[in-house]
Amino acid sequence: MSKPELEPEDASDRAPRDPDASAAKPVTRRAPPSRLPAKESVARPPWVPFALGLLVGALAGLSTWALAPAAPKSLNQALAARCDKGDKLACRQLGLSHQVGLEAARDAKLAAELFERACNADDAPACLHLAKLLEAGQGGKLDAARVLGLYERACQGSEGEACATLGKRHEKGRGVPKDPAKAVELFQKGQKTEPGIEEIQDVVEKVLIETGHAKTA
Repeated sequence: MSKPELEPEDASDRAPRDPDASAAKPVTRRAPPSRLPAKESVARPPWVPFALGLLVGALAGLSTWALAPAAPKSLNQALAARCDKGDKLACRQLGLSHQVGLEAARDAKLAAELFERACNADDAPACLHLAKLLEAGQGGKLDAARVLGLYERACQGSEGEACATLGKRHEKGRGVPKDPAKAVELFQKGQKTEPGIEEIQDVVEKVLIETGHAKTA
């Protein structure tokens, strides 16, 4: 039998093989060059941080002001609001404030108007304040009959000072008929308030002695 012919070995088969030769080498891709123009560095003016700080501070202050509660009203404003709603005590207190010039210049005319408003709402102290103000020649034209009527309204409202004032008038017959008995009645009604108890007791005792209802010690 004829022997099969052997094919000659390839030179590449005879060469030693590098174990790393078969490993694929990574391909490095370069980014395409940017087509945008390079940015030039601009120097920042030194006043820019200062201006930004001022702006931030102003915005913070504005937000604080917007969220802050409204400033409280002044005393006169608060009293005026209550007086307009029919609070007679507030009207009287506001009248006193204007009479003495608590938050503004003294205004006797405005005080008299406020006293009258409260008096018309049956506030006895306001009637007394108005009577004394008019009697002193302030807040309006002096009208003896009107002043007397105001004292009477105040006394009916248990204002002792008004009762004592009326008692003195009846005692001396000033603006009213002289009536010692009426004077004693008025003094007794107002002896728990101004003027002092001692003063009223002295006047009452004087009237009783003059009218023969008591004897001197």
